[in-house]
This record gives sequence, C-alpha cells and structure tokens, in this order.
Amino acid sequence: MVIVKLMGGLGNQMFQYAAGRNLAHRLRTRLQLDVSLYPTQSFRTYRLHHFNIQENIISKHDLQRFVARASKVSFFERIGLKQRSMVISEKPVPTFVPAVFSAQGHVYLRGFWQSEHYFSEIAPIIRKEFTMKTEPQGINKDFLQNITETQSVALHVRRGDYVTNSTTNQFHGVCSLAYYQTAVRLITQQVREPHFFIFSDDAEWTRKNIQSDCPMTFVAHNHTEPQEDLRLMRHCKHFIIANSSFSWWGAWLSEYSDKIIIAPRQWFRDAASDTYTTMYLKPESWIQI
Repeated sequence: MVIVKLMGGLGNQMFQYAAGRNLAHRLRTRLQLDVSLYPTQSFRTYRLHHFNIQENIISKHDLQRFVARASKVSFFERIGLKQRSMVISEKPVPTFVPAVFSAQGHVYLRGFWQSEHYFSEIAPIIRKEFTMKTEPQGINKDFLQNITETQSVALHVRRGDYVTNSTTNQFHGVCSLAYYQTAVRLITQQVREPHFFIFSDDAEWTRKNIQSDCPMTFVAHNHTEPQEDLRLMRHCKHFIIANSSFSWWGAWLSEYSDKIIIAPRQWFRDAASDTYTTMYLKPESWIQI
C-alpha cells in the first residue's frame, strides 16, 4: 500500500494526495489517507471528501502498526528504496526528488510534495478526481455562470495567517500591492475586456487596495467552504495567483487552452528557496513577476 500523511489546508492536501496517488498508480496498489492530524487542529480541517477522489482512510490501528514496522528514510540519505516498508520524509527545504518513484513495497509519504512533477504523468486522473461531488448552489451557481460568460480573471490575495501568524509570516510573507498592480496591468494589456474576480481571506483589504477600470467582482462569501472558491477559480480563464498552494491549484486545474497565469517570482521570504520554486513548483508557461 501507499499511505500519505495529510496536513495543512486544502491546497496542501491536494498536493499530498496527488503525489501519493501517482506513486500508488505506479505500484499498482491503492492509496490510503492518514487524516489523524485534523482532530487535533481547530484552524484546519480535512477537505478532500468534497472531491471525487479515491478516499480510503487508514485506521488508527493499521497506521500505528505500519509505522512501528517501517524503516525511516529521508532525502538527506542516499536511498535505494528497496525496504519492504518505509516512511519517506521530504526535506525541510522543498525540492523535487524523482528517486521517490523508485520506492517499492509499503510506503508512507510525509511531506508537502509541492511540485507537479510528482503527479504530472497522471494529470488527467488528478484533474478528474479533483472535480466536485456536488453541483454549485445559490450564489455560487450565479457566480459560476458569470465566470464562464466573461473573460474572467481569478485574482487571489492570500493574507489571513500570512499576516496574523508570526511564524507563517516569517516563512511565506505576503505578495506586495505592487505585484498585484503590475499583474493587473499585464492582464489588461493581453486580454480583451477582462473581468476580475477577486478571491481573498481579507475582503476589506482587497476592496480598499485592488483597483482597476475593468469590471471587478469580489468573491467573499465562501469563508467556511474553500472548495467552493476553488471550484469558481478553476473555471476562470486567466489567473493572478498568490504565493499560495490554494490559488496554484485553481490555476493548474483550469482547462482553458489559452489561459494566462501570473505568479509571484518570490514564493518564500527566504529568497534562496526560490531556486526550487522557479524550477519545480511553477510550470514554465507561467509568467513570474
């Protein structure tokens, strides 16, 4: 079997699932999900049950038995990955290590796995499984119609814990207003009659600071249902994303053939880490500013 530890918000859960799903597909076995972290957290919840995924949640008993028997493997070691059972932990500094695909036997993945290279070979499967189980209702149905009928541009502003949590702020930081102003200008130069749909966890800041002469619609009603915002995002035609795995997925899942995606060049406060993000996290076709 392949087990993947889920942690973080919706975007992180999606990266973890996709990496585990690909490894399970390669090994011709099933993926099991470790969701044991979520009952201990008040600010994050397990969200993948809203999607058409292969949802096999491992029991606490089976998980404990597996971890007790498994070899511990980290990417700091030169790994042959031929043990019968193993726990593979991602490096603290994110990178893409194709050696993980050489794993055999029973595998437990622990990390964030934030690169499409971990699942690009099964991209059609991932796109299909990350569709919603239910149809949009009420105001979300209205928004979706407006999005599909216009030259919609999803603009995501991630603030929230990026601002209020000192540890998160020190690691990620926030995209500057200058970044958004430059990105909006680039979109208006390349897209005829763009309509900006603004997604954010800080509606007050966005209404005050994000400005354009083009039509703008603020999407600020899905506070407790982020998967609904993601559904709306993925149907947009163009994207201005934040340094956030959430809007990364909104852009990546979009199937509009001529989509323009603008992403921040600096993903972390530590500029040294951006060598990784440029190479592996952001697809080559995305515009970085």
